Amino acid sequence: MTARRIALTFVCTAALLFSCGGDEPPAEAVLDLTVPPEDGTVAPVEVPTAERYAEVLEGPLNLREGPTIESAILVQMPARTRLEILSEGPAETIGGKTDLWYEVRTADGRRGYVSVRGENKVKELDLRGDCPALTGREAIVGTQPDTLQLTPDGRALVVAACDDRTLYAADGGGAEAWTVAPPPRTYARPGYRGVEPFQSRLTVAFDADLDQDGVSEIIVGSANWRAYVYDQAGELLWDEVLWAHTPTCGAAFDLDGDGKLELIMGNSYTSSVIYSWDGEILGSGAGSGHAGPTDIAAADLDGNGKGEMVTGDRAGMIWLQEWQGRDLPNYNAGSDITSVAIGDLTDDAGLEVAVASRNFLLYLFDADGTPLWQLNLGDVARDIQIADVTGDERPEIICACEDGTVKVVDGAGEVVAWYRAGAWMRQVRACELDGDPATAEIVATCDDGRIYGLQVAR
Repeated sequence: MTARRIALTFVCTAALLFSCGGDEPPAEAVLDLTVPPEDGTVAPVEVPTAERYAEVLEGPLNLREGPTIESAILVQMPARTRLEILSEGPAETIGGKTDLWYEVRTADGRRGYVSVRGENKVKELDLRGDCPALTGREAIVGTQPDTLQLTPDGRALVVAACDDRTLYAADGGGAEAWTVAPPPRTYARPGYRGVEPFQSRLTVAFDADLDQDGVSEIIVGSANWRAYVYDQAGELLWDEVLWAHTPTCGAAFDLDGDGKLELIMGNSYTSSVIYSWDGEILGSGAGSGHAGPTDIAAADLDGNGKGEMVTGDRAGMIWLQEWQGRDLPNYNAGSDITSVAIGDLTDDAGLEVAVASRNFLLYLFDADGTPLWQLNLGDVARDIQIADVTGDERPEIICACEDGTVKVVDGAGEVVAWYRAGAWMRQVRACELDGDPATAEIVATCDDGRIYGLQVAR
């Protein structure tokens, strides 16, 4: 097969809400987003030398005063906290196991030590990668725009769910619309330990029109094991316990065909919880015990009027489940699932399911859960989305990868375009940037502190 030679064009770059700094590439420059050359290598774009850093993959992670388990805990850091690594500290052996200590600095300037074995487990730190040091304000606020929607009067609304337990909303011009902190709640229930109501960091945010009145609601997950639903004025509509543990992901779809959307929320421990549009707990989705969902997507895959849920989890399982309907196959990918997306990628009836895993593989399944192909992306895809970005009236799979690339994969499993930055790509979204509705552009967030606007050259 002859590879199509397609390039992605820089549309724009923009600093994150609180920039890491660095020289910005020139707008309208055509960069290295081409199909892989025959030898399979691509020269990386030069970036400024950066500090070593670490990321907490699963919290809480203890920051200690000294390099020993006996040292005082300075602070407990949640998942996704990023740290500068200042030096490698001494090793400490306890009970026959050796803890490796690192001296680190948090974004607000606090210095201390963390271990990568023993009390915190080695998986909780990712010691790969080079990244410019964060400014203190960026990590303290932890802002990440997770919801972009339109208000009833047509104005844009951007909502950020943050580690400081607060939900921030701004209009399209950046002016503050409202700020709200979800109220304290308890996850206590009969037969389970009591706990006083408390607030915690916000870990999930997205929008969906749950009641199908034409106006989206804002769904928020909080680490106090709670799902909250707000209207676009910041008023709480309902909240309910998310059993059990910290929310990790979510989706909404009309699973039973009654005209209202069900809300599906994943957590870090066990199967997803399914709620009615107005907050009643209806049941749970498929999933692994002690290895909760990492991503969820839902749609009517086969067009029979019943919704299917596709769930990926930390055990590497891919669960396909029709709500109160047909049995579908499940698969073990052998490594954590990182992202799930659904779209119409082929000419056959029904929709296809794309799944990315930490073992570098991208999978495609048909509407019945039959595998169609798998592709080695060369590194982990942190996020995928399906949209037509090449203008051929066929959607592609857009992949944000840890090697710094955004790769565009067609429905046959061929990489048709890519772009490389100097650090991990975190998220991708397809949106309209140039005013031409025939194709979508790509917005990608990157650990180099930039948001990239990309367009497939045509």
